[in-house]
Amino acid sequence: ANNMVKRAAALACGQYGGIDAFEALTKQAADAGAPELRAGLRRGMKLAKSAEEVEVLTEAMRKARKPAAKGLLAQALIVAGVHQGAIAGPAFVLLLEEEDAGLRQLAIRGIEATAHEAALLPLIELLEHEDLLIRADAVRALGSFPVVPSEYSGQIIALCSASDAAVRI
Repeated sequence: ANNMVKRAAALACGQYGGIDAFEALTKQAADAGAPELRAGLRRGMKLAKSAEEVEVLTEAMRKARKPAAKGLLAQALIVAGVHQGAIAGPAFVLLLEEEDAGLRQLAIRGIEATAHEAALLPLIELLEHEDLLIRADAVRALGSFPVVPSEYSGQIIALCSASDAAVRI
């Protein structure tokens, strides 16, 4: 019942690792409401490294119904997904389709972290998004890719003269 004990257990599970530990963490993430428990779960889940552990996180993020749980899993996967970009990258592309602007921004940060090639075109499409913050995040995330197709260079250059400073920067 004590959230501080649950927080410590979440960190221990993350450090111990394994599929069972990460499945237990993702189940807790679905209903975690207390800030200290959410912080512990996030820190524990960020420790995922193996393909199996990252797969557990991506599946849980895909299946999560509550935006808060999906966001918590996405925050952890941004860090853990770097170790397994081929697994985490497609999950972030799916997360781009969410209506919630915060989840879309987390998806963009995940794409930036994993630089998964299949995410490049959906990211380029966001350069025309009506939300300036989404556009600015998409431009920044494009910088994580070693090569961007030249046919989009004009669109990117046009953003350099955008009226909003965040997009120009």
